[in-house]
Amino acid sequence: KNHVAYATYAAEEDDDVRDFLKERQVVNNISDFDLSFLKLENSKANKVYSPLSIKCGLKMIQQGSSGIAKWKIIQSIGNRDLTKYTANTNMSFANAFFIRDSYKENISKNYIEDLKTNHNAEVVFDEFKKPDNINSWVSNKTFNLISGLLDDDKVKKQDVILTNALAINMEWQKMLQA
Repeated sequence: KNHVAYATYAAEEDDDVRDFLKERQVVNNISDFDLSFLKLENSKANKVYSPLSIKCGLKMIQQGSSGIAKWKIIQSIGNRDLTKYTANTNMSFANAFFIRDSYKENISKNYIEDLKTNHNAEVVFDEFKKPDNINSWVSNKTFNLISGLLDDDKVKKQDVILTNALAINMEWQKMLQA
């Protein structure tokens, strides 16, 4: 099973790390991750994945990782802070960290506080017997556009589930004609 633990990484103490991070901040632009991700994933099915959501999820994981895992995430998405978005009547952008009740002692309280502070994440303790709480959260945060995302089997096998939901509910200025 995947385990999440908070780890402090003092990059400013290492010249090589500092230089690497500065270089990634310059090199990592929209074409590095966002467009390449869209090309890779969106050609497989009639679905659209949000690079913003993927980057937000990876940033939350990065915050609780160390070593090679942290480096790989930084290589993929850079080391910039993401813009914080506020939900409104037309756009919902939300993060949540669901933790199995029996697993909560394995998660650092500092990591939980960092998710709340830096990513406006809701932290929810759950039995993980059924996906109802997670599915309800996703549905609520996506203007009821996504429902039944997870089934019983997927939830029962996990100790933690990190989620991001992005939904935009607006009329097109010009409608597409079929």
